[in-house]
Amino acid sequence: MKKTSLIMVLVATACGGATPQPVGPGQSFATERVHAGGQVKMTVPTGWAVDDSTADSLVMTAPDKSVSLNVTILDGKDLGAALLGVTGAALIGYDDLQLVGTPVTAAINGMDALFQDGRATYHGVPVELSVGVIDTPSEKFLLVVGEAESSAFPAHEATIRRFMDGIKPM
Repeated sequence: MKKTSLIMVLVATACGGATPQPVGPGQSFATERVHAGGQVKMTVPTGWAVDDSTADSLVMTAPDKSVSLNVTILDGKDLGAALLGVTGAALIGYDDLQLVGTPVTAAINGMDALFQDGRATYHGVPVELSVGVIDTPSEKFLLVVGEAESSAFPAHEATIRRFMDGIKPM
């Protein structure tokens, strides 16, 4: 696997207008998903809506629509270049963006990872943001972006952590 470099980049995807509805094309309530491009398996939280209609992307939304997780595969040999390529478009729509702490390195089931948290407002609603970049067995990076309404984050925090801990190499 490639080594992830320690760079501080916050990438966030605005999901307020794009949050999938509970029933619609490309959505289901399966509990396990395989991301073939990243060669990883993920367990979708029970009851969460899933939109996998976009190639190499999976969006999961909590039943109360206050939390979304967007999982995307990033090509590129250099983590910094891959992230910088999506940063500009990803930050559109957020106001008062603030990083929380410093980037944290971790291992998710043996895969190197880098995480950064932040806070912002989206259309006037305070949100908690978290970005995880995981170095997958496919020599690609798995970008996991989480957005939660600040008031709802405590109720979903354990579910989000279980999801992240459940990402496994195939």
